[in-house]
Amino acid sequence: MQIRRRLSKILKLTSKVVKGLGAAIVALTAYEDYNSGGLTCGTAAKVSIGGVLLFASAPVALEYAVIDLSWGLATGTTITDNIGNYVNQKTR
Repeated sequence: MQIRRRLSKILKLTSKVVKGLGAAIVALTAYEDYNSGGLTCGTAAKVSIGGVLLFASAPVALEYAVIDLSWGLATGTTITDNIGNYVNQKTR
């Protein structure tokens, strides 16, 4: 029983740490866009995607993160950035 309690505490702590890191990444995304040209509708789209993923189930969020980063490594830009750029083009 103690192992379950310890595991539960570790998982809860891990969840809080990962959500904190996710929130920091969302904030850094907005900061990066602000410094590189200003906050736009594309920035709002990227921040919204990040915010939704903070509250998504862990498997969904992890799957999106892996696909997004893999796409970014293969093409030079992430899916999230592509969505933000598309939104910016459509709102001009």
